[in-house]
Amino acid sequence: MQRLSSQIPRILGSIGLGSKLDDDIVVLAWHRVSGNFVGLRTKAIGRDGDSLVVAVPDEQWKGHLIELAPHLIARINEFIEPAAPISFIRIEIDPLVGTGMRSAGATEDVHTVADTTPEIEEAADRIENAELRESFIRMAKSIQRSN
Repeated sequence: MQRLSSQIPRILGSIGLGSKLDDDIVVLAWHRVSGNFVGLRTKAIGRDGDSLVVAVPDEQWKGHLIELAPHLIARINEFIEPAAPISFIRIEIDPLVGTGMRSAGATEDVHTVADTTPEIEEAADRIENAELRESFIRMAKSIQRSN
């Protein structure tokens, strides 16, 4: 059986979210491949052409990500295939990232993840685009019911 995460690009593309899919799937991939330690101290902001924009709290974290970038880019591209690959990680400094505080302009969306697994709930919480997040939750629930 294939992992749900490997089916996300195909399924979301089939329900008409293909134009936004490449952008949001790269952010989702960041959360998947960066791991808990890096993921809690960074924030994937979005895609800009062939770059993933990631915010970090300070210069020290910027240096860490510069060192990790080749590995992370390769893992992200594996995860997002067949979406367009990324070539770079552009790193921005935001002192609020990783502090539990929200950056200026950030909003919090409410979504329903009842009757899902903790893995799906965690993945849904990391999708910033509300429409994509809701589609992801509906799709995951549908797959769970069919299994």
